[in-house]
Amino acid sequence: MEPRVTYRHDGTEHEIRARMVLGATGRVGTVGRQIGVSMSGSVHHWGGGMMVEGLDDWPSDVQAMGTEGDVMFMVFPQGFGRARLYLNLATGTQHRYRGPDAVRNFLNAFELNCLPDRGKAVTQAIPVGPLAVWPSMTLIPDGPPLTDGVVLIGDEAGNGDTVLGTGLSCSMRDARTVADILLESDDWSVGAFDPYLKERKARMDRLNFGAAIISKLYAEFGPEATERRRRARRLMSQNVALQVTGLLNMVPPEDVPEFGFSEFFAERLFRETA
Repeated sequence: MEPRVTYRHDGTEHEIRARMVLGATGRVGTVGRQIGVSMSGSVHHWGGGMMVEGLDDWPSDVQAMGTEGDVMFMVFPQGFGRARLYLNLATGTQHRYRGPDAVRNFLNAFELNCLPDRGKAVTQAIPVGPLAVWPSMTLIPDGPPLTDGVVLIGDEAGNGDTVLGTGLSCSMRDARTVADILLESDDWSVGAFDPYLKERKARMDRLNFGAAIISKLYAEFGPEATERRRRARRLMSQNVALQVTGLLNMVPPEDVPEFGFSEFFAERLFRETA
């Protein structure tokens, strides 16, 4: 059957027929559901993000990331006083960042002892974009994310915990890999995309393993989690190789040393004595 896409615009329904449909509707999986691709999902914590301006007192070349209290925070300057702010927070606390006080509560969460002047430059920032709050969900397809005439890419093909911030880079690699296959041959059969499926699975396995370590280390809260971070940081200071998973949002997963994806590595990092 020839693939087709239908949509409605200005009250009129349209239909487009094509040799190939690329599904890229994100985690909602509109195309994936239509071709019968199901997902297994898990949520470790929640995340939130917002663009702000007015950070004139914040150095434009300084990023800040850390965990204090019940939030993991990130400040990513964009230049000219703008910055992207992110929080990772425990499931069950996301209600603070909903409703009429959501934006104020989000900014106030950056009033932290570890930031200069207790984060005053951030808490007084001016929102210039909407506040988004989401479950930091890992979705793994139960079967191949494609069928004859349809290939899923980006988050619709499965996504990792947003704690790593690699969603866009994964989507771009998916798009490039699939485009190369389409352009290199007239064979657009299901089997032609085996290299894409193999590379994507290996990539996501590594990203999901690394994200689980980062989430356990920095996006869990309370006295036990704090002590776990202290032990891990002591180990990292003694052996910088134990910081290997920190490379995952900076270099391709295949360039990260293999030992960083072993159970032995995880057990050593989280052992109860350091």
